Amino acid sequence: MDPASGGGWLRGLTDPQVAKALARVHAAPDAALTVGGLAREVGMSRTVFAQRFRGLVGESVMAYVARRRMHVAAGLLGTTDLSLTEIAARVGYSSVAFSKAFKRWSGQAPGRYRSPIGPSSGRRGERHGRLIAV
Repeated sequence: MDPASGGGWLRGLTDPQVAKALARVHAAPDAALTVGGLAREVGMSRTVFAQRFRGLVGESVMAYVARRRMHVAAGLLGTTDLSLTEIAARVGYSSVAFSKAFKRWSGQAPGRYRSPIGPSSGRRGERHGRLIAV
């Protein structure tokens, strides 16, 4: 099966404008990204960009941005001793908003996710049976 034939970031890379937006999201997870801002950066209208992105990637622009940020945060939680405040800033969130978003995404608070005693012990970087690429 051709990986670019289904939805996901790989398929998004087949379109030069969506690929440019994906590169921006991956390069700067802490940036204040908006659908309109990304659309302007790639030279498209907001509506056309949002529709094309969803059609290729399989989810909305901001859902993808949020999920990417959580993947980066999970990697930082599992591989660094950065404080939660520092991790939140590196992925574009305030501390409180980050904690809420991370818990919604992973099912557990960031501190618990990091804890060697918590349910993720021995499975750092794993979620729903898939390894997280960061």
